[in-house]
Amino acid sequence: MTRSIRILGIVVLFLFPSSPLLSQPDEAVDRIDLKPSKRRTVFEGPLLPDGRIDFIAALNECLSKGVTHENNAFRALFLLAPVFDEDQAVDPDHPSPKAVMSDKLEVTKQERDAVTPLVEWYEYAESKGMSYEDIGDVDALAHDLDFKHPKIEIYKEWLSSQEPGFKQLVVAINRPKYWRPEIEDADVPGGGQFSFEYMALSRQFLRMLDARAKYALSQGNHQQFMESLTSIYRLADHVAQG
Repeated sequence: MTRSIRILGIVVLFLFPSSPLLSQPDEAVDRIDLKPSKRRTVFEGPLLPDGRIDFIAALNECLSKGVTHENNAFRALFLLAPVFDEDQAVDPDHPSPKAVMSDKLEVTKQERDAVTPLVEWYEYAESKGMSYEDIGDVDALAHDLDFKHPKIEIYKEWLSSQEPGFKQLVVAINRPKYWRPEIEDADVPGGGQFSFEYMALSRQFLRMLDARAKYALSQGNHQQFMESLTSIYRLADHVAQG
């Protein structure tokens, strides 16, 4: 008889998992008081006004330990990226994610003026009036290390024009720390999604360093080739840890 009751109980659980007979009254749920503690989470604070843990603030506080303006590679990369030049927000109550990131990194106008922003190949080529078809052809030549073709001259011109920025990029990447502040939705709508754009920023720098390395190799400039290659690995390591 006891075995039959147990089997019946299992059947009821499978067929009627939300049965009122099996659920707790709402009053009982309301009385549960779970407070942040080491038993339940790594972080116990800071707390939001409703008592929940502000995990974004906690992560920023934890990951920024030991990070300064001078040793943070991400801060230097942010300054070098023209795509993240500070925007003028149309509505002061809703600043752009770029402006919020500038504030979190405490970037000043003087610092922006002191660096040479990098210009990506496609942007440079378009500014010279090249068609997408021609840009693609030059890309293919560069990929094959065919730097003697007449069409490749504009590509070499681009690389030469970016060399001051490349030198600053190498110095920035070799900073020991890498902290990218997390942007909260409370700071700007969709702030969390904006973090993915910084992954695209890293890929942009990697592509540019790859182009520099290939050209240096084709010219027998082994020092510049190794400098670019080690910077690629260093940046990838930063992103993986950050």
